[in-house]
Amino acid sequence: MHMNTKRIVRTAIAWTSIVYTACFLALLLLPGIRSGFMMYGWHTRAPLYENILTFGTFLWGFVIWDAIAAAGAWLFATLYNKIK
Repeated sequence: MHMNTKRIVRTAIAWTSIVYTACFLALLLLPGIRSGFMMYGWHTRAPLYENILTFGTFLWGFVIWDAIAAAGAWLFATLYNKIK
């Protein structure tokens, strides 16, 4: 069975985009969960009074996480198709 690499990469990007946007919106709309999320989700500490959630940080994170997802999905599909 041959896996369609382009389809897998597009699916991974779509899934990552949805999850990233949902998480970013949750942090934006529910500032009370921000400190726990920063500590356990991003492994960093940022004061609640410091606004690090901007449109620029959203876009930058969106691009980075989609690129990581695309690379991972491409690698998975390529290895799956090569290993018999």
